[in-house]
Amino acid sequence: MAETAYAYVARHRHFFSAITRIFFDREAPRYTALATFFIRGLGLIYLCAFASLWQQLPGLIGNDGIEPVSRTLRAIETQALGIQKYFSVPHALLVQCQ
Repeated sequence: MAETAYAYVARHRHFFSAITRIFFDREAPRYTALATFFIRGLGLIYLCAFASLWQQLPGLIGNDGIEPVSRTLRAIETQALGIQKYFSVPHALLVQCQ
């Protein structure tokens, strides 16, 4: 039965080729509008995140921040933790680099 159907399609190749082009040879859909919307939305999210961070930075870092870095590093340097300080406070390596 399959060979009979194949022979029929082979004899009428031009007709079935036209049918195939009409229904199946369509161009792949383009998602340019969706991609543009997504990228711009992602950009807006980043803008909001960095604007929020810009407002928070003065209270987080610097000499008047929540936990001034210089005081923290001095405290790590003066503690007698030995080699253990590298495992408990990974940024203790910065103390030796300064």
